[in-house]
Amino acid sequence: MKNLLKLFLRSMRLYVKSMESIHFGVEWGEDIKCLLAGQELEIVMDVGANIGQTAYEVMKHFPKSRVYCFEPIPSTFNELVERTKIFPNVFPVNIAFGDEMETLSIMAKPLSEQNTLVVNTEEIVTENMELIEIKVETLDQFCEKNKISKINLLKIDTEGYEMKVLKGAENLITSGCVDYILIECEFLKRTTEPHGNFIEIMEHLQSFQYNVVAFYTGGIDNLGWKWGDVLFRKISDKKPNKLLISPFLSR
Repeated sequence: MKNLLKLFLRSMRLYVKSMESIHFGVEWGEDIKCLLAGQELEIVMDVGANIGQTAYEVMKHFPKSRVYCFEPIPSTFNELVERTKIFPNVFPVNIAFGDEMETLSIMAKPLSEQNTLVVNTEEIVTENMELIEIKVETLDQFCEKNKISKINLLKIDTEGYEMKVLKGAENLITSGCVDYILIECEFLKRTTEPHGNFIEIMEHLQSFQYNVVAFYTGGIDNLGWKWGDVLFRKISDKKPNKLLISPFLSR
């Protein structure tokens, strides 16, 4: 019956590509689920949580996960709290992370997904943007203070501040306490849209034995790939073991 339906849809030029032909790099939640092979994603750190988009994605695939959502902008944080209150195991925290403890100014933009600690003075003047002072600490400090010794997934989306967040988590990363890192990177430089530089991030993480698992396209233009998310995985053994097939291909 399924084959007849496919033939009919093809004849009408309405055939939709089967989910079984989708590879790694489409849904990071599905990819991590495949890599975990039945294990739980216990602790998730969502740095740059915005209004909880990542928390919803984690809950969809891993409803038992404990998710810490970090968002420094007060108005955005309030919306994050409101949107995630349906999940008892999601914990919003009003703070930013960097490579040291300090107080910094952040640009609050009309589109909250673009809020950044990378301050462009000219942009503030021309766009009449607001600067908000926020508290910054390191992820190492936060985890030590809250007795968190293991992170299964560290997601970082901080609009150009990604490397400073990584450097502030160096103790956790060096000691192998972080299994997966999902981080937003840029592939073509845009002065008005700061993102973490992919080459810099990759070289930094590879020095701590993390390798790329998959890429997730965020945006492109006529010049090519602008930005997207990259999933890194901690290498436990330098020798390759069992080959994992893309999650949708294995169904």
